[in-house]
Amino acid sequence: MKVSRIFRNLLLAQTLLIATSALAANDNKGALKVSEPVTVNGTKLGIGDYKVNWEGTGADVEVNISKSDKVVATLPGHLVELDRPAHDSSYTTDKDENGSASLIEIQFQGKKYKLEVGKEVAAPESMKGGAEN
Repeated sequence: MKVSRIFRNLLLAQTLLIATSALAANDNKGALKVSEPVTVNGTKLGIGDYKVNWEGTGADVEVNISKSDKVVATLPGHLVELDRPAHDSSYTTDKDENGSASLIEIQFQGKKYKLEVGKEVAAPESMKGGAEN
């Protein structure tokens, strides 16, 4: 009887782990609608609709922005938890010295996190390269 209880608890734990993994796998993407030209990691994005997806464990992730199924920018990102889900999808820019807008943050409708991007965000280990001394 004790063995069956342990087995049942293990089965329940495994089921919850699989369900959580499936949700997490589907939760690493979103849409970005750009209404003004913006610069992302040195790449200019024109007005239009883009797909955003990211990979990584923890808060530091690698972000890919694509248009028409072609990746147009890859950059480091940082997931930040919000107090409540975002009401709308939106993005935030910062003006450079030359007056151009640089993308610094993306929020996704209904999600309890935002994605910070840009030069100030530390690159995840998967994006770090080069020789180490």
